[in-house]
Amino acid sequence: SQDLKAPMNKLEAAMAESEQQLKKLRKEEKEFRKAVEKMEKDLADLDKQSRDVKAKVEVVDSELHDIKKQMAELVKQLGAAKKQVTAKETELDQLRNRRHAVFQRCTVEQVKLPLLPRDEDEEMEEASQGLEPMQTQPGGEPSSSQAAQEREQRDDRRAVRVDYSGLDDEYKEDKTEKEIEQALVQFQTQLRALALDMDKIAPNLNAIAKLDDVNTRLKETNDTFNNARQNAEDATRKFNEIKQQRYDRFMEAFNHVSKHIDDIYKELTKSSAQPMGGVAYVSLDNPDEPYLAGIKYNAMPPLKRFRDMEQLSGGEKTVAALALLFGIHSYQPSPFFVLDEIDAALDNVNVNRIANYIRDHAGNKRDFQAIVISLKDTFYEKADALVGIYRDTEQNCSRTLTLDLSKYS
Repeated sequence: SQDLKAPMNKLEAAMAESEQQLKKLRKEEKEFRKAVEKMEKDLADLDKQSRDVKAKVEVVDSELHDIKKQMAELVKQLGAAKKQVTAKETELDQLRNRRHAVFQRCTVEQVKLPLLPRDEDEEMEEASQGLEPMQTQPGGEPSSSQAAQEREQRDDRRAVRVDYSGLDDEYKEDKTEKEIEQALVQFQTQLRALALDMDKIAPNLNAIAKLDDVNTRLKETNDTFNNARQNAEDATRKFNEIKQQRYDRFMEAFNHVSKHIDDIYKELTKSSAQPMGGVAYVSLDNPDEPYLAGIKYNAMPPLKRFRDMEQLSGGEKTVAALALLFGIHSYQPSPFFVLDEIDAALDNVNVNRIANYIRDHAGNKRDFQAIVISLKDTFYEKADALVGIYRDTEQNCSRTLTLDLSKYS
């Protein structure tokens, strides 16, 4: 029993310690639960606040959408208002032009308009703006020497004010356009009647002379105008003729080259394995005025897909260039060709093709003669004659040797 007492005491001590720790843990658990409950409550509050904020945001978005819609409507109304303002300004400018035309016509026809007297404030304002005060004749009329030059400037500044007090009351009221036209016809009729009466009472003996002078000046002006118009028409016609000639000549050469270049390129590239040869064609960047833009030249060697000219090999570019050269030459042939080492980038197969083409098209009664500079025997062995250049070391100069190959062909 003495041996069991010690372990029992130890176990009781351990149990007491465990109970103390359990109490401590329960206390901590209780505190943690309180903290969790508080956090859940805070989280619920935050969730509620978040929903409230989202509701407010939706309300604000709705209001913002309405405001944008209202702004769009206002912008639309503003645009319509601007159009109306522009229309009214245009109408006002037209009325000002008509008013100015009436003033000019009155000046030309020496019609005296009833003008309102000018006050000193207006003259001082014009003087401050750099305008000369309008000189008037007795009765408030502008001087005829300044009328044509100053009426427009004074009219724009509203310096000319017509006195409408002499008009009947019916003409002072606002009227429609149709009523204004009717009144204008009535005034013109009255004017013609008054003019007839004036002619009967006091005929103007100088009218015929003035009319003859005006007719003479009118005829001179018409002749000058007709001559200028005829000269302009002649210049335009000649320009168009030259332009058409330039176009016709260019298109004649281009169509010829476009027609023959494919056959020439096929002849330079065909073989027993590829009897059809390659394909070559030219096209215009600007068909309406081709001489103002570029010309595209494309060549597709046999068994090759379409590529830009820059992507072809050196030999393929050489063959394509020779085809274009022979095509241009076929339009207006020159007496002979000078070809300087055109076979430098060609292999033996293409050298033979080029040599055979030149031999078939050169010589007597053929398209052209060719002088070829070459270092390849497969090329110059097909020539009619050879010219060799060598250095004479004894004389320190160059010499030539010639060999006629026609008797060996």
